[in-house]
Amino acid sequence: MASPFSLSSTVPITLTSSLSPSSQKTSQLSIVRKRRPYSIRKSSISCEATNGDGDTSSKTKFDRRDLLVSLGGLYGVANLASDPFALAAPIEAPDLSKCGKADLPEGAKPTNCCPPTAATILDYKFPKYNTFRVRPAAHLADDAYIAKYEKAIKLMKALPDTDPRSFTQQASVHCAYCDGAYHQVGFPDLELQRILGKLIDDPTFALPFWNWDSAKGMPIPAMFANTSSPLYDTLRDAKHQPPNLVDLDFNGTDENLSNADQISSNYKVIAYHAGDNSDPGAGSLENNAHGLVHFWTGDRSQPNTENMGNFYSAGKDPIFYAHHSNVDRLWTVWKILGGKRRDFTDSDWLDASFIFYDENAKPVKVKVRDCLDTKKLGYVYQKVDNPWLKTKPQPKKIIKKLEKAIGVAHAAALKTNFVTPTQFPIVLDKTISMVVQRPKKSRSKKQKEDEEEVLVIDNIEFEKNMAVKFDVFINDEDEVPTGPDTTEFAGTFVSLPHKHKHHEKMKTRLRLGLTDLLEDLDADDDETVVVTLVPRYGTGVSIGSIKIDFASD
Repeated sequence: MASPFSLSSTVPITLTSSLSPSSQKTSQLSIVRKRRPYSIRKSSISCEATNGDGDTSSKTKFDRRDLLVSLGGLYGVANLASDPFALAAPIEAPDLSKCGKADLPEGAKPTNCCPPTAATILDYKFPKYNTFRVRPAAHLADDAYIAKYEKAIKLMKALPDTDPRSFTQQASVHCAYCDGAYHQVGFPDLELQRILGKLIDDPTFALPFWNWDSAKGMPIPAMFANTSSPLYDTLRDAKHQPPNLVDLDFNGTDENLSNADQISSNYKVIAYHAGDNSDPGAGSLENNAHGLVHFWTGDRSQPNTENMGNFYSAGKDPIFYAHHSNVDRLWTVWKILGGKRRDFTDSDWLDASFIFYDENAKPVKVKVRDCLDTKKLGYVYQKVDNPWLKTKPQPKKIIKKLEKAIGVAHAAALKTNFVTPTQFPIVLDKTISMVVQRPKKSRSKKQKEDEEEVLVIDNIEFEKNMAVKFDVFINDEDEVPTGPDTTEFAGTFVSLPHKHKHHEKMKTRLRLGLTDLLEDLDADDDETVVVTLVPRYGTGVSIGSIKIDFASD
C-alpha cells in the first residue's frame, strides 16, 4: 500500500488556501495560547494566488492577530509572498464560460469540475430571517436533527449532476477553484447550507460543525460513521474510525497514544502557534489542524488519499463541510476574545469575489466582505467550551542553562546538525539548528504591543505534488525535538499535495510570532535564539534563509 505522503501517491493539494469564507480568515490564524495579536497575511484567500508567473517574492502586508489556530492544516500552510493581489486587485470572480479541464492527480477518477454556465450573475444579498439558524456541534446533535440532515443530503445526492445544487456539483466547487479549472479558490459551505434547508423546506436548518478541538468531539462524529447513512463515505482511513481520536499533529503514521495523551497533544496544538504564512499561503490554523485533519481522515489505501486527503476529492465526503464549519467557528471564537482581534480592512481582500449557485440554482457573486459576520448571514454556532484556551505547555529551559554557562553558539553547536547562514539555501533532509540574531531585545510592553517579533523562514521551495511537513522549535535542547507538547515548539509548516497545471513549484515563506513564546522561555533579554527545523515528511524541500523580523499593524 502506497503511503499517502509519497510522491507517487499524492496529488498537489496546497493548503495555502482557505476553503470557506471564514476559513480564509482563519487560514491566517494560529490559535494560540492567549498570545497577543500577531502578524497575518492579507492573502489567505487563494490556493495559489501569485503575480501570474509564479513569482511571490514581494513582501506581504501583515495585520496583527492573536488566536493562533495552528490547526495548521487548520489553516496554516505558508506561501511566499507577497501581494496575492498583484494578479488581480481585487481578485475577480471567474468567467463560468472559461472553466477548463482540472489538473487531476495520477490515478484519479476522471472528473468534470466545471459548473453549468449562465448568462446572468446575481450579486449576493444578505438573507432575511426572523431567527438565527444555529450550527450544532455534530457530536451533540439529537436524532431529529440527524434525520433531517440525512434527508437533506439524500435529496441533494438524488439531484441530477447537471443541477448546480446537486451534491456532485457542490463537491466540485473545491476542485474547480483549487485544481486548475479556475485559477482561484472557493468557499465550500456558504450556499450548501441554504440549499439543504430548501430541499427539506426548513429555513432554520444549519450545517453542523465537527468539534475536533474539544475532547468529546475529537472522534469522527457518529452521524458520519453510520454505514447506512448518506453522510457516510467509504473513502476514509480504516484505522481512524470512531472511537479513535483525531490527531492534530498527524505525521502520516499512527502514534497510538492513550486517549488522555492524544487529547492533551491536540489541545496544545490548537493553543499554540503564533504566526503567519505567506505565499500567499494560509495561516497557521490552515497550516496545521485544518490540513492535518484532511490527511488524517482521507483513506491511505487510495492512490491520492481520497477523499478528504486531496483537494480535488475532499468535497465528496460530507464530513468536509462539518470540518470547515468548525474552522469557520474558530474564527468567530477568535474575534470574541477581544483585544486587537478584528476583521481585515484591506479593500483588495474584502472585494475579492467568487461565484456560487444558490438554493434557487441561480449563480451568485459573493465577496469576501459578505462572509465576515455570520449573524448577517443569518446563523450562529451552538455554544461549546473551548478547553484548549486553558492549555499552556511548560518549557524545559535546559538550553537556557547551557546558554548562560557556555554561550548560545556553543549550546547550539552541541546539536550535530548545527548550520550557519553561509550554508543557505539548504535542503531540509535532516534536522537542522541555527543561532539566529535578534534585532532587538528587552523590549517594553508598549513596544511588544506595537510590534510582534516574528521568525521568518524564507524561500521555502518544493514540488507542489509533494506533501510537506516540518516543525519549528526555539531553544530546544533535544537532538531531535518531539512535538507540540512543550513551549519550545513554535509552529508547523504543512502543505498538502496540490496538482495545479498553472504552476509546478511552490515557493513560499513561513512566519511565526515569537513575542509571547520568548517570554515563556525566559529568553526575552537574550541577543540570540536557537532555531531548530525538524522535517516530518516530504523530500527535496529547500530553505532559503532564517531570520527574525518585526511586524506591526
